[in-house]
Amino acid sequence: MKNFALLIKKELWENWVNWKTIIVFVFFMALGVIGTYSRYQNALQMKASFQSSSSLITGGLEYNIAAGDLISPLFLFVGVAVTIIAPLMLMSTVAHEVQSGQAASILVKPVRRTAYILSKFIVYLSIFWLAIISSVLISIIYANSVADVTIDMGQTWRCIGLSLIFALFCISFMLFLSSITRNQLIAGGIGIILLFFMSSTLYSPEVIFTWMPSKLLEWCQNIINNYTPPWDWAYHYPDLGMDSVETEKYTPAWIAFGFSIISSVILLVISVMFIKRKEL
Repeated sequence: MKNFALLIKKELWENWVNWKTIIVFVFFMALGVIGTYSRYQNALQMKASFQSSSSLITGGLEYNIAAGDLISPLFLFVGVAVTIIAPLMLMSTVAHEVQSGQAASILVKPVRRTAYILSKFIVYLSIFWLAIISSVLISIIYANSVADVTIDMGQTWRCIGLSLIFALFCISFMLFLSSITRNQLIAGGIGIILLFFMSSTLYSPEVIFTWMPSKLLEWCQNIINNYTPPWDWAYHYPDLGMDSVETEKYTPAWIAFGFSIISSVILLVISVMFIKRKEL
């Protein structure tokens, strides 16, 4: 237990002195605030255009900026941030230490290789989770300061939870790649390609993509925009049928939710197995 605590401190210290922790927090917060500001400006333009048109037609209608106009894209921005930052930060976490011999110097001591992997997982997961929560909360505070909107914090916390599960998968996946390869560039390249492919399936109605962790981000936007009931585990896919009447197709969201958690555990176990068998 003492050695595990020392490994945690080592990871925290290295991420701090290498500016990784600060970079993650600044990137997430800046992306959240800039994204919210951009959406607010777009909402103001839509409001001005709507009121100008309605004054000519009906004598004036009021356009109210909804919370969904400002908050719903926020979780998409968070997902983009995770898919960009996670490969860059984690591609070297194991591969570089193995290649440089640092891992061998650590593991010759009475340190279990399971603890070696878990310490990295816990530290990076904590950094990303705190950055996501801080980014969302600061963006919400900013949205409330510039626009008179009512934000359902129950729905917001639910979406934060889904974003954390998405980050859990990305971190487990990159830790897995860094563990099975000896070259950090290979781990980073594969991670970026596959994570961006996963993100490209966002909004895809194809059944084959319903298990993708990126669907959790789509689910977040549906929750904020009230496309689905608060506790309905479903995606919202608007579709125009032959009769041009809008219909709704629902696919169980627990598929992506369950896959994200189960696959994260499996990837973590495989990472431990590889590092145990790897010659350092």
